[in-house]
Amino acid sequence: MHITYKAMIDDGYEATLRQGLELEQARSTAHNRHVTPESVEARRAGIQARGRTQ
Repeated sequence: MHITYKAMIDDGYEATLRQGLELEQARSTAHNRHVTPESVEARRAGIQARGRTQ
């Protein structure tokens, strides 16, 4: 995700505010299409498991 976020910043660097916001909207919408309730729950469980071991 960090690489994707940095690419968005780089791509929008010389854009107008409006263009940058449109770019952000388009990319976040595309990313969110791949997020499922199961993937959110799996990530949450992993984070909670790490918290219990410390």
